[in-house]
Amino acid sequence: YRNLNINSTVFIGSLHELQVKEYLETKWPLPVSNVKIVGGAGDRGLDIDAMMGKFRLLVQCKCYSSQRVDPKLLREIKGAIQDVPAKSAKEEIPLVAMVASTNGFTRQGRVEFDKATIPMIFLKFSRPKLVEITKQYEVASWQWGEMIGWEANWKAQSMGLGVEEKVKKKRTRKTKLKVAV
Repeated sequence: YRNLNINSTVFIGSLHELQVKEYLETKWPLPVSNVKIVGGAGDRGLDIDAMMGKFRLLVQCKCYSSQRVDPKLLREIKGAIQDVPAKSAKEEIPLVAMVASTNGFTRQGRVEFDKATIPMIFLKFSRPKLVEITKQYEVASWQWGEMIGWEANWKAQSMGLGVEEKVKKKRTRKTKLKVAV
């Protein structure tokens, strides 16, 4: 990535994917294993493929600067999930979709997430920030993004993936963020 501009969407997006991957491997409340970055040509819009307990977790990462998660993105993810085989050689493995985004939903995006008939988790995860400009291509020069909150839609909750937990409030907002964990 040293040939990329550090402000490019490819560079920031790739760094965001790596940070979400590391977070899932080390801090996610459920055990996550076999985590692989799968982004690139032919990825069907999915960036991370992992096992979360008995579930196969397919993650789409979006490192937006201002855009919000809209219904079009959620429909694309639902379509991509339906193309993934739900069976391994030995058994059926339930699929769970996750959107890891730096911003929340549009109004219609929220409606689409809430009514989705596939299990979906929304993970709000902050953007990486450059803190040492002279060494911009070194990992230590970046402040890792952090989890702001997450929630499961009704289908994921029905599978046991939604326990209430308090989450840090964003300093600029005075509204409470109810998040299912």
